[in-house]
Amino acid sequence: LKRAAEPVTRAEAVGMIRNADADADGKLSFEEFAFEDWDDDGDRFISVTEVQMKAAEPVTRTEAAGMIKDADADNDGKLSFAEFATQITWS
Repeated sequence: LKRAAEPVTRAEAVGMIRNADADADGKLSFEEFAFEDWDDDGDRFISVTEVQMKAAEPVTRTEAAGMIKDADADNDGKLSFAEFATQITWS
């Protein structure tokens, strides 16, 4: 969820959760929450620019594109939730 500068109403919070709830189960999983954090523009994809903005350390456009390519099953140059979720690993 985006960080709100002002308090949000319950209805707004419910709307934000519904928008991020990829499997429509009414709950946000860790993967859905993490995806929403990376998807800054809310288009339901993670772009090269978003990877550059969210990476823990500065990365070039080429490096960010390479990170996406590793998980980009449909080769569209961006990550869907499903592609992103396959990269989440638990240790």
